[in-house]
Amino acid sequence: MPADTGAHTGATPSWPSDPEEFWEWHADAACRDMGEGLFYSPEGERGPRRVRRELAAKAVCAGCSVRELCAAYALATREPYGTWGGMSESERRDLVEVIDAGQAVSAYRLALRARICPDL
Repeated sequence: MPADTGAHTGATPSWPSDPEEFWEWHADAACRDMGEGLFYSPEGERGPRRVRRELAAKAVCAGCSVRELCAAYALATREPYGTWGGMSESERRDLVEVIDAGQAVSAYRLALRARICPDL
């Protein structure tokens, strides 16, 4: 008998039960068909150029249906690069310093569960 992951009960799952659940939200991301150049800083990018690129990336994220889940994923996995869920590298770095890693993972799990099982 497979172990109960809690995905469809009131319990918090230990992690998504399979890779498809882990990544399925990417299919609905507003950035899915865009080039990485908007979301990841080229080597040596600084100053106004970086600010403009990050603002443009955040504008895409602002209208994205999975923005909160994306941000939760980036914080849970401690993603060091790129704009995720409307947050820049430096914004996430600042949050990672004050958010407990376990809390970040739990927030992602709960956001993912809400997406997979919205009736719970």
